[in-house]
Amino acid sequence: MPRSRKVFKKRKGTFFKGRNITSSSNSTLDADVSNNDIKTDIKNPCAKERKIPDLNASFSTFEGNIGVINAIMNLNILSFVFKNDVRCKKCDNGMDMQVLKNNSGLAISFVLKCCVCPYRVEFSSSDYHEGTQRATVNTRYVYAMRSIGRGAEAGRMFCALMNLPQPPTRFAPYNKRLLNAVKLVSEETMQKATQEAVLENGSNNNIAVAVDGTWQKRDSESEDIRVDNLEIQHISFVMISNESEPQ
Repeated sequence: MPRSRKVFKKRKGTFFKGRNITSSSNSTLDADVSNNDIKTDIKNPCAKERKIPDLNASFSTFEGNIGVINAIMNLNILSFVFKNDVRCKKCDNGMDMQVLKNNSGLAISFVLKCCVCPYRVEFSSSDYHEGTQRATVNTRYVYAMRSIGRGAEAGRMFCALMNLPQPPTRFAPYNKRLLNAVKLVSEETMQKATQEAVLENGSNNNIAVAVDGTWQKRDSESEDIRVDNLEIQHISFVMISNESEPQ
């Protein structure tokens, strides 16, 4: 049968006399050690604190060449800042921001108008290729869609869900520009790789290229692939069938 009441057992333990008794000299020494620990902690911050970035270094003044930075921003916030914190250089009054309807894809044209005088400023949210009316942001958009294996329809859906301007409908004008850029970069990369391979091979130009992307030192008459010119201007190769020949 269960017990009618709870039974509390007294815990057994061993008590050492004088364990918690400290002398005045020991207490003074402990105080000095604790003060030194505090000073050390002040001088040497913890690892978590060292990971926190410097806020002053996180902001840029855009005075130097920091590259191209694209950002998705709520235009209502930008309009509020222009109206309340930006002043006209003619009459020192507020500026009103308006968006033009003749947009070029993802590039947006803005107009800043003074609320009092007729002063106005027009600017665009993107740069344009020299001598053309094609915005650089549209070229980057087409490059991004091509890189992830998507087309114009996926781009239009993305822009609609993100409440962005409608992207360019035709990719053909941007594909030619991207092709020229990719060709230039690939040629420069192959030339640099060739120079590095020659240096690693002891300045010996007898180097063959394997189709899997690795460099192999072979005979100049290798039947797989042979480099006739280190400037990657001419490559002679032989196609090898994957089908096994009948015995």
